[in-house]
Amino acid sequence: MEVTKHNFSEAAPAFLSALEKCTLIGMDIECSGITSENPVQRTDTPMEYYYKILPVAVRFKIIQLGFSLFVPEGDSFEVHTFYFYLFPSTAGDKIAQNFGMEVSSIEFLKNCGTIDFNKWIKDGLASFPEHHRATLRNFIFEKKTVNLFEKLELKEEGAEPVKIHNDEERARMDSRIKDFEEWIKAPEEPFVIEEPRPFLLRYFIEQNNEMIKNKSRLILKDEKIGQMIRYTFTFVTEDSKKEAETQRKEKLEETYEAELGFSSLWEKMKVIWQEKKIPVVGHNSIVDLIFVTSQLEKQLPVNYFDAKSLISSVFPVFYDTKILASEIDLGNLSLSELHEKLFRNPESPIKTKFTFKYSENEVAYHNAGLDAQATGQVFLGLKEKVPHFEKFTNLVKIYTNKIFHINLAEKTKDHIISPDLLVLYPIVPQGAVKDDELIKLKNIAFDSVRNHNKLLEANNRVSEHRALFLLSNNKVYILELDKNDKAKDLLMKELEKKFDIVPLQTHYERVAKEFEEKVYGQTNSKYPFLTRL
Repeated sequence: MEVTKHNFSEAAPAFLSALEKCTLIGMDIECSGITSENPVQRTDTPMEYYYKILPVAVRFKIIQLGFSLFVPEGDSFEVHTFYFYLFPSTAGDKIAQNFGMEVSSIEFLKNCGTIDFNKWIKDGLASFPEHHRATLRNFIFEKKTVNLFEKLELKEEGAEPVKIHNDEERARMDSRIKDFEEWIKAPEEPFVIEEPRPFLLRYFIEQNNEMIKNKSRLILKDEKIGQMIRYTFTFVTEDSKKEAETQRKEKLEETYEAELGFSSLWEKMKVIWQEKKIPVVGHNSIVDLIFVTSQLEKQLPVNYFDAKSLISSVFPVFYDTKILASEIDLGNLSLSELHEKLFRNPESPIKTKFTFKYSENEVAYHNAGLDAQATGQVFLGLKEKVPHFEKFTNLVKIYTNKIFHINLAEKTKDHIISPDLLVLYPIVPQGAVKDDELIKLKNIAFDSVRNHNKLLEANNRVSEHRALFLLSNNKVYILELDKNDKAKDLLMKELEKKFDIVPLQTHYERVAKEFEEKVYGQTNSKYPFLTRL
């Protein structure tokens, strides 16, 4: 179901109804850009990758957000698919927002034909992270709950009173002021005054200021009727005043909910999947998680470990289908290839027992809703074939990374893909390593581990974070040293002659310090929210 601001009021209840009954949620996004100005390397640690991708989630915005809800029916599932167009909103100039567009990403989506860009811009739903929601709420309630008489005070300090130079207008207003003086002595029916010019009403209020201020049960309603501005004064009982206040607050809540757009649904839906522990699945999905969390939940913190905790709190049970697929031999692990092999190719030897009833039946990859649907289906197929798939809960794939998965379940630890291999993090002073020294290190590495039938080569360059990596069979690995292994111990001793070998945790701390200094100009141990990217 395609959802814009025109059918959101009907779609939201249908979405929540299906969400309450579902046991699996597929999720996908399409966004206005994904490329980091600081190129992602296959050798990045999760922390380094996070620091590179965080500015991307600040700069670019979600265009489509898709959810596919799988409701069980025996061995079958009824699949309810929704994709929401989201477009940034200022909420009537209350919130400043801007975003970037990456030409290559927009061209790709345009060529796929799955995004209606006119609909996105014209009919996209507003959405706000927590700090913008707070700003919006304060604006609506603080601006509209001010006593209307406070903004109609006689004058600002030092300001001149309103003067009426037209004799006819002044006579008319003076007559209405006398009428008001008589009315306020016994205010049974409302007193109404209409004028086309705001300063005349200002004059009226100034002349009656003392009487108005001394009447706490006097209510003023101001409205525009055509070309006229109408003030209606009503004298009410205490109970009536409380009732009017309650009605006014309810109306303000409705105004706030309407301004929130998609965020009004987000606040409800996340609570359901969090309380019910419904698995959410994505494919190669760290970018999806960072975008959704930062743009719908709250600003992600600079501290990588705090960011993991925040993402995990939003998505307490998460699976990445690309990680699951890598556990069995399926060849190409792209979402479209996996979906074809598992579900759409009748000649495929890989079969699944599940059948589906669709709310959206068209298959068009790179539409957020239908990609979410395909992701959910692929997960169900892989779940049957990957032994002990539960051990991959909350592990998230890092794009192109051959060393790590991000582990959302462990705040200060991540998952090393191949834990049996050697990983070192020598910290190399920039410019300190010459080519001949690298060649020597390559020979040391080879000689040290040849008994293990593994050819390790020192990387022929120093990375931007000054970490020296060792290669095995053209793949890069970072692992803990086994002190009981003589060959590895020899290698470490040789490296320690030249370099400061540090544990991965220490490397994380150094990278974090460098990143903070780059962003803020100085180190801040409290890891403030990222506001300057």
